[in-house]
Amino acid sequence: GGDLLTEYKCIVLQTGDVLTEDDVVILQEMQAAQERPKPPVVNAVAIGCTEKGSVMALALSNDFLVLREAPRDGTPAVRQLPWFKEPVKRVAAMDVSPSLDWLLCVTHDCTVCLVPIQALCSSHTASLPH
Repeated sequence: GGDLLTEYKCIVLQTGDVLTEDDVVILQEMQAAQERPKPPVVNAVAIGCTEKGSVMALALSNDFLVLREAPRDGTPAVRQLPWFKEPVKRVAAMDVSPSLDWLLCVTHDCTVCLVPIQALCSSHTASLPH
């Protein structure tokens, strides 16, 4: 948090300049900020809804899919699934089948992947390892 202008710092150095203690502190803060993990970004979303319930799928920038199945007469289930790490295998587009049973994902290299939503999210299915 804080003022937007104080969030970003810049040091202009020329050949022969000597760093002051303040410059060193600023450089250390800048390096620490670059090393902090960034929260994942949602790259793609798919939502399906029928009389039996709803499904939402998120493809995240940290190479995970998040599935949320919410049956009308049951408890919602959320699963986080590891996805391919290669940039060309990131999800470019996805959609939920009309039956809410499948998630179709198309990657940047045009690979088509089918994810079995019901099998992964049903309450009697064990959680997948992270």
